Amino acid sequence: MSSSYFPKLLIVLITVLTPLFFFNCSPKKTKTETYSTSQTVILLEQIDQEPQSVDNSLPEKSNHTSESAIVPLKLKSCFQSAGALEKQEKYGEASEKHTECCFLGNLDSCNQAGRLKLEIFNHIKAAQNLFKMACDGKNAQGCFNLYELEKELGHKSIAENYYELACVYGLQKACINNLNLGKTHLQNHQFEKAIQSFDKILNQQPKDETALALRAYAYNQTGQYLKAYQDYSEAIVINPNKPHYYTERALYYISKQKYQLAKEEYTHAIDIEGKAEFYRMRGLMHLYSGDFHQSIQDSSDAIRINPEDLAAYVNRGSVWMHLRNYQKAIENYNHVILLKSDHDLALSNRGMAYQMMGEFEKAKMDFKKAVEISGNNTLMILNYLEVKILSNDFSNIDDYVKRAYLTARNNEEKLLTLFIDLLLKALQKKSIEAAEKEFNHHLKKKVLLQTSFNALEEYLRKMSPSDTELEKVLNYIEQLKNPKINLFYRQP
Repeated sequence: MSSSYFPKLLIVLITVLTPLFFFNCSPKKTKTETYSTSQTVILLEQIDQEPQSVDNSLPEKSNHTSESAIVPLKLKSCFQSAGALEKQEKYGEASEKHTECCFLGNLDSCNQAGRLKLEIFNHIKAAQNLFKMACDGKNAQGCFNLYELEKELGHKSIAENYYELACVYGLQKACINNLNLGKTHLQNHQFEKAIQSFDKILNQQPKDETALALRAYAYNQTGQYLKAYQDYSEAIVINPNKPHYYTERALYYISKQKYQLAKEEYTHAIDIEGKAEFYRMRGLMHLYSGDFHQSIQDSSDAIRINPEDLAAYVNRGSVWMHLRNYQKAIENYNHVILLKSDHDLALSNRGMAYQMMGEFEKAKMDFKKAVEISGNNTLMILNYLEVKILSNDFSNIDDYVKRAYLTARNNEEKLLTLFIDLLLKALQKKSIEAAEKEFNHHLKKKVLLQTSFNALEEYLRKMSPSDTELEKVLNYIEQLKNPKINLFYRQP
């Protein structure tokens, strides 16, 4: 198979779970109007009524400037008095005093009064109302208390709403829980659920660096490279000194085959931290863009930094393959196989080097072992089929053709497998018409690329079987390439 059929190098996505970042938000303090003694009595009677719907609005500010000026002192003194009653274990009086302070505007007293109503007197409705007053005043602890109470009562959806409010108003443990839940989803490869968890954080805290980076990682894992790029870009604005933000953002450019821009991302990462993997990945981008000598340099730098970076040896070997220096390629693959005898990519690539040097028996051994290790890599199976044909070894060849077709990941691999089968039938003087019928059956109405036909034609000509059936095969390809034949839907 020509160099265009070398197995595509595997890009190892570096899974780096970023360290936990905590939100640095504090509850907002609010000013509320004061209430007279008569108002307090009336509201104390209302506290045991059914809780009302969620309302995040605050009471209007009092117009009595002179009274407002002394509110903070009143609130502090009131809370301290209630606290003194608690220490004396006068819980009934403490509860009433905290409730009075709550209506004066001390949101911490609302929480304390609610806690006493719930834990000492088991007055659930009163506790709900008191916690709700605190939450409505944008007190994070009040929202969290209400979340725990509603959850205990089995009101899951209501509880979740208050939980999110607790995070919005700055309670760290409420925000961190969503973050940890998202991380758990990532570890379980439940990427869509992880994205939903991070969405909840970012809807309230759009500049949270950790949530942005982790959601971007989840986007990359699901192939949503543009969204990942956008999230990583925002994270970089917040913190430009995280190298893996750049390496992960490079995946967007790789998906678009913009290797020069991808190289720039890896260069940013190297400038921050010269890790072997960053040099190796930049070397891979050099390889993809045809900068072979730069690729060798970066791969060698990666090996210098980390002599056990086997992927860097594979990359460097592949560069030597492109430069047709098969012996140097084999030396690199030998080093990998010496350290890891079941490295299927190194075995397959070394097999290709042996094949290009005409050493078919060594190539067959490497390809066969690579196929046994990989199990489901169609291109490795096809490499093995090719060298078997070249060495006139047709043993068990039909079984490998079926296996290649079943493991094909896309239409082009299926197309290639079926044409190899077509060639085999021609070489073994079987019915070319039967092969054509099978081909049409499997690939009718499939989307195929014009380049696939050109590559297959090049492949078949390279095989050069001394049989007139080859001309029938090539003529058949020409018919398929004719746009007037409506056998397939073609990409524009």
